[in-house]
Amino acid sequence: VVFVIAAAGPTFAVRAEVHGDDIRVVVAGEVDLSSAPALRAALLSAVDDAASVVAIDLCNVSYLDSTGVHCLFDAATAANGKAKTLRVEHAPAHVARVLRISGLADVMSIETDD
Repeated sequence: VVFVIAAAGPTFAVRAEVHGDDIRVVVAGEVDLSSAPALRAALLSAVDDAASVVAIDLCNVSYLDSTGVHCLFDAATAANGKAKTLRVEHAPAHVARVLRISGLADVMSIETDD
């Protein structure tokens, strides 16, 4: 089952896919000040769902700034408060580097395709 949670312009898209008891949030494009509100809404909605695991697929993210990092941190905090697992999957090297430098690797699993 796939459903669109939000989309924010021509350079960004986010959708959620329900797989059994898990939700995969697929993000594509540029995650910046203009797209961060849609990403935050999608992530928090996924965490609020009944799913026990929320996987965030970043394989098609071309750019991630500090507002995007903050969205991921907010989602990690919300997931932790609800005893849910939140993880990043398929992060491109440039995105994984930003996540590690920011300290997000300390609060969630970050998997790359490398």
